[in-house]
Amino acid sequence: MYRRSSLHLVLLEFADFPKKDTVIRAYNDYPFPDKYNDHTVGVKVFNPSQYVITDADRSAVGHKTKGAFGKLMKGAVDEATGGLVDSTAQDIPLQIDRFVKGTKLANQLVAKWFNRQPNGSMDAHLILDRGAFGATELEAQIAKGASNSEAFKGQAGEEMIPNTFVVFSK
Repeated sequence: MYRRSSLHLVLLEFADFPKKDTVIRAYNDYPFPDKYNDHTVGVKVFNPSQYVITDADRSAVGHKTKGAFGKLMKGAVDEATGGLVDSTAQDIPLQIDRFVKGTKLANQLVAKWFNRQPNGSMDAHLILDRGAFGATELEAQIAKGASNSEAFKGQAGEEMIPNTFVVFSK
């Protein structure tokens, strides 16, 4: 059974990114992959450096904290490799988590599924449309003859909601 996944794509923007403006423009201009539903909500680019991670944050998730020697080595590694080896890579998942929580990204994704309006009203039009898209020809014929065809299409749509993904690209 084919159930099309829905995507929201986010580019991680770093201050020292080579040709940053060109890359961001190309990223924004690139056509959305046609094998997925475009479930874009809110921000498409975010800068992880806006989410400062402390030793306490690292310790809370089981990462080792950097002592004085570790901080000295981080500087040496960054300088010796010209930034090619990212000594702060372990912080990226923590920064993404902060971004997701801070922007209430999950709430935005669900709100889009139910077409939440500023006044709080919602509907299931997007779920029904995408449910109909994923239905086979036989299922569509059955739905036409069913007394409650909207519920049939809605069930197919609800099966697609868990297939909503956020993809972070660096």
